[in-house]
Amino acid sequence: MVTASGARKHEVSFCADVKSWAEALFAQHPEWPFGEAYIEEYGRGNNKRQDLRILDRTHRTPILSGEAKMPGTLEGRSPYDPALMQDAYQKADNIQAKYFFTWNVNTFVLFDRSQWNRPMIDRRVKWWDLGLQLTSSGQCSLPEVQANIREKFLPQFFAEFAEIVTGKIVDWNKPPDDVFIHSLHTHLDWPVVGTRNYLAEHYAKDKPFAGRFARWLTEDLQWSFDPHDPENWRNTLDRAARTLCYVFCNRVIFYEAIRSRYREALAKLAMPSAKKDCDRKYDYFRQQFAAAVSATGDYEPVFFPHVNDWVGALVLASPQACEGWKACWPASTTIT
Repeated sequence: MVTASGARKHEVSFCADVKSWAEALFAQHPEWPFGEAYIEEYGRGNNKRQDLRILDRTHRTPILSGEAKMPGTLEGRSPYDPALMQDAYQKADNIQAKYFFTWNVNTFVLFDRSQWNRPMIDRRVKWWDLGLQLTSSGQCSLPEVQANIREKFLPQFFAEFAEIVTGKIVDWNKPPDDVFIHSLHTHLDWPVVGTRNYLAEHYAKDKPFAGRFARWLTEDLQWSFDPHDPENWRNTLDRAARTLCYVFCNRVIFYEAIRSRYREALAKLAMPSAKKDCDRKYDYFRQQFAAAVSATGDYEPVFFPHVNDWVGALVLASPQACEGWKACWPASTTIT
């Protein structure tokens, strides 16, 4: 994971680049209602935060504000992180900007601050998935990444945002299920990347693990793969990591749904201490899932708590994955 000071340097540079690219676009498009972009800084030293603002061309008042958070950092895990959304909303409210955004470079989410009486996620206007799949802040300075943002994303975003601001687009809302699924996918980025990296590293250096993992791929999943073909192997590891993470996430979501009806019998989920190995962490969740089966007298095929599921524990083997899981459900506390 990148250091705070390193991420800070990349964030400062990235926001400065976005500011200059945005202003160049405004000069090229006088029909847009945007006149200037500028950066407001908060805090001191490595804790400074970059607040990017867009001003109305005519009245020179703020239309849009928000923060870009670097991929590969805790704050950049997901643009739907509750603390990040609340912070962006509060800053927009302070300057009376109608719109605000959260952006982890991979995904940009636009919100309508005037919808203050609705849940935060329902204030979302639209999201833009840049298709970059960045995993570290340093990748933001790659020429191809900058070209994508400068020449593709920003022109598309500001053209659409201009129509939203001027009232040409009024029906932008996505179905709630689409919003939930997209939010969930962005939160799963960290667990998937952490699990994928763990699988790649241990397959390469641990022969017993490699044999067991290969048998799981071929016998349980019935997949064909070639670890000597780099592209094929990357795709295989990514599919395996996503499969494991999605199955675990589905079980967690189902547990939370059941718990809403059996609060006296079922405890809130929490992330086990980082000091525990992945098997002991996974045992904790299996115990909670077993409690759900006992409380309801049903759903064992969903939770399969008594199955010797060695591969399921791998979703908790990576510290990065565990940090990501803590953001995926409401009870993000840690137990010892």
